[in-house]
Amino acid sequence: MLKVAAQSMNFAEQFDLVFSNSAFQWIKEQEKVTALSHKALKKGGRIAVQLPAKDFCWAMMDNIYSAISANGLESVYSKMESPWRFPLKEEFAGFLKDSGFGNINVFYKDYKLLFESINDVLDWGLAAGLRPYLALLSEKKQARFKYAFAIGFENYRTEKGIEFDFRRLFALAEK
Repeated sequence: MLKVAAQSMNFAEQFDLVFSNSAFQWIKEQEKVTALSHKALKKGGRIAVQLPAKDFCWAMMDNIYSAISANGLESVYSKMESPWRFPLKEEFAGFLKDSGFGNINVFYKDYKLLFESINDVLDWGLAAGLRPYLALLSEKKQARFKYAFAIGFENYRTEKGIEFDFRRLFALAEK
């Protein structure tokens, strides 16, 4: 197995498929990686990318900002750039077209996420989304941040559990 940063790929017509599930949002140079993916594919090869869409989850971002405010951490995050890049579907379709892909299909899919408890929501957030925010804090401040983040999801409690919207972007194309 090769471990290579997406931005450093240097393959030529070696693969039938480039697949990314929830990784592209961490790459700021998405145009470059899309072009490198095209170069890496054999003729007739395909690319399939799935990532959170722009404005993918108001509930998550709202609770991150609330946790920052509740803990008086505005100065800690005031100069923090977003760790993610979420292109619009038209923008991602442009990356694919500009890289030479054809048969392009880029679309959004909306989901309802359902969790039994705020602890389940916290586990979901800790799996990826909260990591860049927690990395800047001491252990004690991390605990307070996580609590403030999780407790905010009580506002999304329904008779089914804690429920909120989540939007994903899917991009498929062929070389």
